[in-house]
Amino acid sequence: MDNHLNEEKKYEIKYSKTEYNQMIEVISEAESSNNLVFFIGAGVSISQGYPNWNEYVDKLIKYWTFHLEDLIDEEITTEKEVQRQDMLVLDQLLENRMDKKRKVDLVHHMIRKYTKISGDKVGSTKRFNENVLNFERFYFKDLPVCIEKNEILFHLLNLNATYITTNYDLEIENHFQKYAKKDIEILKDLSEVSSNLKANSVIHLHGSPDGNPDYFISSASSYTNLYYPNDENREVLRNFKQIIQDKSDPKIIFIGCSMEEDEVLSILRLAHDVEKDQRKEMQYYALLKYDNHLNPQIKEPHHSHFEDYMQTVKGVTVVWYGDEFSDLPKFCERLVTDVSLKREDNISNPESDWRILNGE
Repeated sequence: MDNHLNEEKKYEIKYSKTEYNQMIEVISEAESSNNLVFFIGAGVSISQGYPNWNEYVDKLIKYWTFHLEDLIDEEITTEKEVQRQDMLVLDQLLENRMDKKRKVDLVHHMIRKYTKISGDKVGSTKRFNENVLNFERFYFKDLPVCIEKNEILFHLLNLNATYITTNYDLEIENHFQKYAKKDIEILKDLSEVSSNLKANSVIHLHGSPDGNPDYFISSASSYTNLYYPNDENREVLRNFKQIIQDKSDPKIIFIGCSMEEDEVLSILRLAHDVEKDQRKEMQYYALLKYDNHLNPQIKEPHHSHFEDYMQTVKGVTVVWYGDEFSDLPKFCERLVTDVSLKREDNISNPESDWRILNGE
């Protein structure tokens, strides 16, 4: 045990110590009851060379500027050659200040133009679906990463949990296969949701390169269908709702998420079932970077105000993992160590055994 204690002191918890200790208790209990959910955002994958959202859209536009020709089949497609003005349209789109999600809509509309088959609506749709994720397959699946081992994922996968991600890359499942050696269930998009998910599951909330293009969330219209559905397209929301409702008391930990997108928080609220959730203790934690570069006079009030806002308005407890992104892998290592220690203490604690036997 002394060796474990020495190990855990390698990384010091600088901020949010009370919230951190409470989170360790929550994670330990949630892991043992299949209620632990890690919500993985883009910040986790950036160290391996993957883009943030803005970079993704820019690279998508650049890719299709020079790959429209790949969509043409002179025997069947309406377009027989790439029009120069269409390349210029994409060039201009790159510089335009419109919403990034709307830019994706316009790129997809250009792809539809070059996959259209005269007089064949079904064939046109099929050809579009076969090609619309060409860039994503190349960039997020086929292109080798800069760094093979993601230290954040390497540590987190020691815990039994459901891993929900908005990322298009396949690094969570890759790390499961390379390092964790666990039996896992992979949902490439929300069309594949089924009941009774395994304890170790990877769910691509926004889809993946090998998933169903209809469930790939990147454009303004696809975001609307997922996060603000009307009566005609509630299937995606129902599928996500099932993931949350299958857990008795979900505990969700956001990692690598800026928490600036209200869509993510809105879908978690929409996934609630009012009657069922009255008997649940759903809790949310967000691991965020402490801004230690602010003016000393406002640094603490700023963070305190933000914490209070997130807790009061969003229902999320903020835990500051450090003041540099490089602190996050070390924080995750410490977190996993402390949860493991807590697990060992619970196993060796007679009072805990008595409570388990008595169903408490």
